[in-house]
Parts: sequence; structure tokens; C-alpha cells
Amino acid sequence: MNVEKTIEFMLEEQARFQARSGANQACFDANFARAAQRSAKAEKRMDRIERVFTQTNRVVGKLASISVTLRSDIRRHERAIARHEDMMAEMDGKLKALVAAGEKTDSRTAFPWVDRALEYSSTPWLTSLTRWPAEMAASGAALSLAIHQGELASANWA
Repeated sequence: MNVEKTIEFMLEEQARFQARSGANQACFDANFARAAQRSAKAEKRMDRIERVFTQTNRVVGKLASISVTLRSDIRRHERAIARHEDMMAEMDGKLKALVAAGEKTDSRTAFPWVDRALEYSSTPWLTSLTRWPAEMAASGAALSLAIHQGELASANWA
């Protein structure tokens, strides 16, 4: 009897083992299928990453070549700006010389009505217009007479 119980026990254990083994095999197959699906997704992601990496490298290469071009353009523009600054400094010097020459000129001897007009410009224009034309006409007549007599030819215009 003991042997029979042992055999029976062994057969039952064998049946349970096979049942567990079958269940384990089914679980293993399911896990393997999920792993295969994850692997396929991972391969797709890797392909996408490789494409993006290639595109990124291409864009970086283009940006590098553009930056070299931009750097040369910036240098060219900096040289042009420096030339323009030199030209502006030169023009500023000439303008200051012109202003200084104009300040040296005595406007009363050359154009007496200009100083009169400047004196009247501090008053409202409507009131000064009644006095100014008579004085201007007199000064204009004096200038006209001076031109005819040749006096302005010898005047110092510097």
C-alpha cells in the first residue's frame, strides 16, 4: 500500500507539474509575444530616431555653412560702417568749417536786411510785416545801387 500511495502521489504530482508547466508555457508564450511587439515598436522608434538624427546633422551642416557666410557678411558690413563713419567725420569737419566761415562773415555789411529780419522775428509775424517791407526795400535799393557801382566786387566775402 505504501507503494501504491507513493505511485499515486507521484502521478498526481506529475499531473500538477504538467498542468503548471502548460500554464507556464502559455504565460511564457504570451510574454514572448509581448516582447516581440515591444521589440518591433523599439525598432520603429530607432528608425525614426535615426532619421531625425540624420536630418539634424544635415541641418547643423547647413547652419554651419550659413554662419560662415553670415560672418563674412558681418565683416563686410562692419567695414562699410567704418567707411561711413569716416565719411561722416569728414563731413562733420567740413560742416563745422562752413559754420565757422559763416560766423566770420559780417552779415550787416553784406545783407543788412537779414539782421533786421532776425530782429523782427522775435515779434509776431503779422505785426512785423507792416514795418519790414519798407526797411527791406530801402536795403534792397542800397544793395542794388552798390551792385551797379561795383562796390560789392571789392567786398570781403570770406
